[in-house]
Amino acid sequence: MQAEAAEQRVAFLAEASTRLASSLDYELTLRNVAELAVPTLADACIVDVLTEEGDVHRVAATRVDAVAEGELASRWSTSIESEPFVMALRTSESVLYQDLSDLRELLDSDRLEALRSLGVHSMMVAPLAGRGRVLGAITCFGFEHRTPYTPIEQALAEELGRRCGMAIDNARLHAEAQRATRLRDEFLSVAAHELKTPMTTLRGYVQVLGRATLRGQLPSPPLLQRSVHAIDTQSEKLVRLTEQLLDVSRLEAGKLRVSRSAVDLVKLVRGIVDSVQESTDKHTIRLAAPETCPAWADPMRLDQVVANLLDNAVKYSPNGGPIEVTLHQPDPTRIELIVRDWGLGIPPDRRDNLFGRFYQAHGEGHFGGLGLGLYVSRQIVELHGYPRA
Repeated sequence: MQAEAAEQRVAFLAEASTRLASSLDYELTLRNVAELAVPTLADACIVDVLTEEGDVHRVAATRVDAVAEGELASRWSTSIESEPFVMALRTSESVLYQDLSDLRELLDSDRLEALRSLGVHSMMVAPLAGRGRVLGAITCFGFEHRTPYTPIEQALAEELGRRCGMAIDNARLHAEAQRATRLRDEFLSVAAHELKTPMTTLRGYVQVLGRATLRGQLPSPPLLQRSVHAIDTQSEKLVRLTEQLLDVSRLEAGKLRVSRSAVDLVKLVRGIVDSVQESTDKHTIRLAAPETCPAWADPMRLDQVVANLLDNAVKYSPNGGPIEVTLHQPDPTRIELIVRDWGLGIPPDRRDNLFGRFYQAHGEGHFGGLGLGLYVSRQIVELHGYPRA
């Protein structure tokens, strides 16, 4: 009899593993496993998974009496409110209640009565664990006709939870790998386009100048001036794109460092404002700042942050107009820099991702760029030890 029961447990786990391996859609496979658990291991089974945000997502609620499945799910309310569930999450260990009276110190009388009205006699909760962290829990209910759960069934539920946890973890890793691959492909496509554009312009003007000199003639002054300006502009763009790529690489490797020194932020910001103003005749950039604003910071990196903000203000106000730059110190521990333009603005639904890598709030507008400027700027500010905006 014991040998037969052991064979049944082995067969149950083998079938559960087969179902878990059948698809990378872990919600579907967990529902299949919950259906497999009923009635072999339980008369009712609930599977709850923690989302990446820490919320509880109920994946399955199955009962031998299919008509009463919804009643089971509603009466056994949100699992995060359930002490047995919380205990499994907190300790990463399963909990076993051979009789509902064991739950009197954990659940109020109304919830105990709700379980009894469903026919529940004993229950156990096993964590879904993967790579050392709890990803959710599987709750098994035994009804009155079933012999109360024993440590043998508890061990079986633990092994089932471990395999379910591995399936969830593998599915999430696969999804992350797919997202990373998509991001890489999108980035390579954008980077190739962004790098190709200035290189094509450079090559075009060099060829024009080259043809003129081959004929033994000097380029006309207007052509020479236009060519030199274009070569300088596109070369600067290539340098900026390359630096952004190098900064991302340094950030990923944890090698981007800040070298602090005494710096007057007013002088630094005013220099960038003047430089950007010289590059545009469609915008009027105004700076409001005190006479001085001393800080202990990396001037080269903060120069990069301010330049990114102003470049964005110019880029995303293509029709020109005023750009206001405000620098002030609300208190001795905080310095605020505000760059405001009256251009396209940022759609509310895209603001959360604004500082993400390779993200552009107006990517469909063909404004160019790799979507790295604000990402790098935020990292530089945080490396200085300043709080996020």
